[in-house]
Amino acid sequence: MGIFKRIAEFIQQLDEQETIRFIGICFGVVLLCMIFLLYRYYSIAHQLERRLKRVNQQRIEARSILAKHDLVLKQQRKVDELLKHDSNFKIKEFFATILQTLGIAQNLLKDPDTASQPLMEGYIEIKLESRLTGLSMYQLVELLQKIEQNERVYIKDITITKSKQNMLDILLIIATFETTTVLS
Repeated sequence: MGIFKRIAEFIQQLDEQETIRFIGICFGVVLLCMIFLLYRYYSIAHQLERRLKRVNQQRIEARSILAKHDLVLKQQRKVDELLKHDSNFKIKEFFATILQTLGIAQNLLKDPDTASQPLMEGYIEIKLESRLTGLSMYQLVELLQKIEQNERVYIKDITITKSKQNMLDILLIIATFETTTVLS
């Protein structure tokens, strides 16, 4: 209480001009404090808003990644089921059977080449590259349709060039997956 008493005595000793100056200084200090507090409030609010936007963006990205992960796991289970179901699948024999069925085995330039490439842990991709010549558009469509009917095989790449007499030359790469380990 002694401090308030001293302040009151100090104010009483001031003349009228000094009192107005003292009140103006006090008012200015209070105004500066309020301005500083408002600045800090809005500055912190802006920072928090930016952080909230960043966290929301990260949350959306995390949700997207989790959804993709679930999709990949679902597809991996489907591939595993396919591999278990048809464990003795040979892509070269499959392709030869299709060519015989469609009657275009004679259009094969040479015996198809196969190559394997490791993928994720436990899987390898077997690719078959073949060159066919003198096919009609109908024969090509039938061939592609037969390949697509088997879930085990997919078309990796196809290059079509026009040869003589409105026929087509095709470089076709198809592929399948195999496991490097036995699925239980």
